[in-house]
Parts: sequence; C-alpha cells; structure tokens
Amino acid sequence: MDKIRNLRIITIVLCLLILPALCLAQIEIKAEVDKQKIATGEELVYKVVITSGSEAITSLKFPDFKGFSVISQANTSDINIKGNAEKVGAIYIFILLPEKAGTFSIGPTEIKTKKATYKSVSFQIEVAQSSGSAPPAPQAENQEETNL
Repeated sequence: MDKIRNLRIITIVLCLLILPALCLAQIEIKAEVDKQKIATGEELVYKVVITSGSEAITSLKFPDFKGFSVISQANTSDINIKGNAEKVGAIYIFILLPEKAGTFSIGPTEIKTKKATYKSVSFQIEVAQSSGSAPPAPQAENQEETNL
C-alpha cells in the first residue's frame, strides 16, 4: 500500500514539474520600443521577439506604423533542437522615424496558428517638435541696409 501511495505522489509531483515545461513550448510574442517619448528627427526602435515550440505559425502581421516612416528593418532567426524538443526563435527590428509631432499608437504584432491568435502589446508614442527642426523665423520685408 505504501509503495502505491508513494508512486502516486511521485507521479503527481512529476506532472506538476512537467506541466510548466509543456506550457513553455507554446508561442510567445514580446514587443518593445526603446522609448515612448521622442522628438521629430529622432529614431525609434521597435523590436519583436517570437519563440515557438512545435506549433507552426501560419501568419505574421506587423502594425502599420501610422505616423512613422520605416527607415530600416532587420530580422534574424534560429532553431534549437534538444532531444525531441524543437524551439524556434525570431527577432524583428524596425527603425522608425516620426513624420510629424503628435501622439501615435503602434498597434500589436499578431501571430496566427491553426489553433489560436496571439498578439503583442500596443504602444502610445509621444512625438514632440524638435527645437532643431522648428521653422525659421519670418524675415521682415523692406529691410534697409545701413553703412557707417
């Protein structure tokens, strides 16, 4: 009886230890920006990190970056295989330049699989007018030149 009881306890403990590892095999998506307050003329870095286990990604949609111009983008990916477990990772980086001053929303990056849809967080970015990009002061007309 004690052996069966001990075996049950060991089985429950092992299940509790393995269950979190199985949950980690799912899709994870993390988005970040390097700052949420910038000035016109300043670059903003938007980065997305995606990891997945055995679940295949069927579609990947980035935000439209309304109010920003994408001046550069890069991505990298890797595959790690350990035993029977496969982990795929990808990093996407966008360098953005604000088109004008104001408050802009960067929506979530979205991933779809056959089973579910995953979304990252959204960001509110405040863009202030840069002091260096202010329009020049108007010149007075009909200025007279004085020579001494």
